[in-house]
Amino acid sequence: MPAPLVRELRREFGREERELGLELREVVMEEKGARHDQRAEDEEQQAAGQARQAARHESEAAIAAKNAAEHEREAERAMDQTRAHEQEAQQLLVQTQINELQTHQARQEALQLLMQTQVYEHEAKRLVQIARTCNREEPPRSRPKPNA
Repeated sequence: MPAPLVRELRREFGREERELGLELREVVMEEKGARHDQRAEDEEQQAAGQARQAARHESEAAIAAKNAAEHEREAERAMDQTRAHEQEAQQLLVQTQINELQTHQARQEALQLLMQTQVYEHEAKRLVQIARTCNREEPPRSRPKPNA
């Protein structure tokens, strides 16, 4: 083969090789791009799923916070009722103590009256005894007759 023809063939072969290399590179780049696009799409879908899950968690957290606030209000109401009941119980205790003191005083008065009654009864019996003794010692007196 003549040298110019060989050179021409080499040039032609080199050009075709370069074109094939460029086409191959383009195909490889397209494949890489497609893979990157697929990966990006997958990551996007994953991010969207995570965003939905985060939104659900946020909603659940808001509901939990609302419930916690309601429970706190209920606990405050219960504490207020407990304080009111404690106050009422304290008042009842004071009233009970007053009643007990009044009962004790009434018992003391009753005992004093009983003792005084016993003293009077003893004095009355003594006077009856004296009167009987006096009646025995005195002769019966004649009663004045009523004027007719």
